[in-house]
Amino acid sequence: MPRSRLLGCLTRVTRVALAILCSAAPAGEDNRNHEGPAASRWRVAEIDLTSSRTYANPYGEIDVTVTFTGPGGESVVRPAFWDGGSAWKVRFAPTAVGSWRWHTECSDRTNDGLHEKSGRLECVPGQSVNPCYRHGFLQVSDNRRHFVHADGTPFFWLGDTHWQMPDTERMDACNHPEHAGQACPHGGQFQHLVADRRAKGFTVYQTYPSATNPAWWTAAHTAINPQRFRDVFDVQMNHLAEQGFVIALGFGHFNNSTRIPVDDLRRWARYLVARYGAHPVVWITCQEMNAPEDGDRNRIDVWRAVAEEIQRTDGYGHPHSGHQWVLDVRTRPLGNEPPCSRRQTPPPVNPCRRLPHSQVVLVAAPGIFLRPLDDPCPRRIQVNVARPFHGVGLPLHEHGLEPPLEQRPAPPQAAVEAAGVSRVQIVHPRLVT
Repeated sequence: MPRSRLLGCLTRVTRVALAILCSAAPAGEDNRNHEGPAASRWRVAEIDLTSSRTYANPYGEIDVTVTFTGPGGESVVRPAFWDGGSAWKVRFAPTAVGSWRWHTECSDRTNDGLHEKSGRLECVPGQSVNPCYRHGFLQVSDNRRHFVHADGTPFFWLGDTHWQMPDTERMDACNHPEHAGQACPHGGQFQHLVADRRAKGFTVYQTYPSATNPAWWTAAHTAINPQRFRDVFDVQMNHLAEQGFVIALGFGHFNNSTRIPVDDLRRWARYLVARYGAHPVVWITCQEMNAPEDGDRNRIDVWRAVAEEIQRTDGYGHPHSGHQWVLDVRTRPLGNEPPCSRRQTPPPVNPCRRLPHSQVVLVAAPGIFLRPLDDPCPRRIQVNVARPFHGVGLPLHEHGLEPPLEQRPAPPQAAVEAAGVSRVQIVHPRLVT
């Protein structure tokens, strides 16, 4: 898909225009209540708000939350996010058909453009065949042995890692050798990768943005660059959702915990949850959350704090875990519990929601989603693939990366084929419930 068409994915997000300052209303007219157009169930609806006050750094100075109350009394609380200038937005995916009421709360109660605004959103049944829109967000099954959609439809996890996707996977260029210097029929490397994975039956795209990439900031780690999100990450996340992928989303690399103050990382996590928490996501905290802490490489306590912020901010209760260190897994914190344990409560050390064991092991190793086919542990999800790679049935990363991010050429697409992804074929997936 050409980049111009990909940008059109943004228009598929329902826009509810609410950019109205109270001071602009006619005298005596109350404009705090707003009616909006209909939105489809499980799809992102975007509500625009306009700040009536100016801040030096809106990203770091104020918080805005919006409470949505559904037709059955259900409630979803979503954080709003600053999107440049006086613009704020909240993204919400209705979980039930019917009338939803929403109400805002701003930490600066004197901001009458953001505080105590209210309105109504009508949710209509969706007509999409997209499994995420048809069946709803992911959750752990009642017996805690596999993933299901919100309506109980089983979900088969198949994916590979695309670390730092919004930093490195280009939308305007592609260097796959099959093009031989010609234009990519998909429009860019990112679109090519998505089309490739979708054609192979993949259901998950695992990634995170590099929190240390200067492109995301106007002031390092304290002032966000919303234009970068609009131009790149929003487009990619919308495209992945439209193509039916669940996005396994992290918030950085483990070493970010020693390079970015904990409060700044928490704020970064809140911003990403606000911006993408209404998409079909699963949270993985970061790459290799429990990596060794020697040599100032990592701080697990910082990632605990980030995980707590994710859970506090996520109004949907998306599945949440921590992507684990690849080496000496059993010696690492969070890694010494047998993957086939039938325990249904997390150990005290784990700050994340427990995911089903022996399924797709988000906590096994970077880039590895499936246990080895000869795993002595009883299988709860059995996967037969055409050929095992690295002993697990799937390759690791889809590309190799070399710094610096902004000067990095498009990652070599040939690595996709070399890693064996082109030869992966689902022969007979079977959920063992």
